[in-house]
Amino acid sequence: STTGTVALGHTECDVVRGIGAPASVNLSNNGRGDRVAVINYVQGQRAGIYTFTAGRLSSIERGPEQPAPPKTAKLSKPKKKPGAT
Repeated sequence: STTGTVALGHTECDVVRGIGAPASVNLSNNGRGDRVAVINYVQGQRAGIYTFTAGRLSSIERGPEQPAPPKTAKLSKPKKKPGAT
């Protein structure tokens, strides 16, 4: 299921369980030697960049808003002119 909650302080595993498989993952270390994981989601309602420091979610940058589905225009029939026989 990909409907779990996601909040700052959650582990990497909690977030992936809650959102699903990411588009990409980048690993590095910060100046203090803590492991930093940057997980990118490019699709879905929770698209964005999720940054983890020392195994815990430390920041979330929302992705671009999903485009609204196109509205379908209703076709109306042309009105008949009264008295035309």
